[in-house]
Amino acid sequence: MARTRSVARVARKVGTAERKAVARAARSTGTTIDNYVNFLARVGLGADNQHTGSTYEFNPVTRNRQKLEWMYRGSWVVRAAIGCIADDMTREWIVFGSELTPEDGGTLQRAIVSRYEIPKRLNETIRWARLYGGAGAAIMIDGQNPSTPLRVDTIGLDQFDGLTVFDRWMLEPSLHDLVTDTKSKDLGKPRFYQVTSDAPAMARMKIHHTRFTTRGSCASRVTTYHTGRESPRWAGDCLSSSRSMTA
Repeated sequence: MARTRSVARVARKVGTAERKAVARAARSTGTTIDNYVNFLARVGLGADNQHTGSTYEFNPVTRNRQKLEWMYRGSWVVRAAIGCIADDMTREWIVFGSELTPEDGGTLQRAIVSRYEIPKRLNETIRWARLYGGAGAAIMIDGQNPSTPLRVDTIGLDQFDGLTVFDRWMLEPSLHDLVTDTKSKDLGKPRFYQVTSDAPAMARMKIHHTRFTTRGSCASRVTTYHTGRESPRWAGDCLSSSRSMTA
């Protein structure tokens, strides 16, 4: 009897040690999966159960501009999802660190916020990028050709006229004329953006990429090369994934 109890205690100790080892391995590696399949019980992948019919369908809601606009105009939840990031990024604006006097600094701040409304324009750019999958703001310089590269040293006093915002549907990127400068942050992106004929400003004008700040949506980081080719170098909107989850 004593020998039997001793063997049982050893077995329990071994079992406890093994369970602890498995728990430590699970904590260190995260969630684990295996290839267990039971076709008789219809358990596992490909075992003709309910999940066997699951798949991902082609649902390019990003290309349906009218539906996105209806969603934005008709749902406060959609408006909040689109605008929360834009409002959070531009609410406090920025603090200038320079050798300007307080009076000159205040004049500069008032010009940026009140005269040129730069925070408002950037908010609009971010908002439309999240809704449509892409947007941009053209840097307006009085007296300069927007199709030429921007050179800061050529901008004179009072030549800066603010930003003009376009959503992706107002622009036609030069898909066959891309930036080839390896030192440019825009490498591989369109060299020019042609404004459409029905745009509210700068209709039919060509804008050089150095005069244009573009922004993708929250899905731009996972947009593949081929997806970018199918959707003229733009990303997907921020509503597609949430719409699929609530469908």
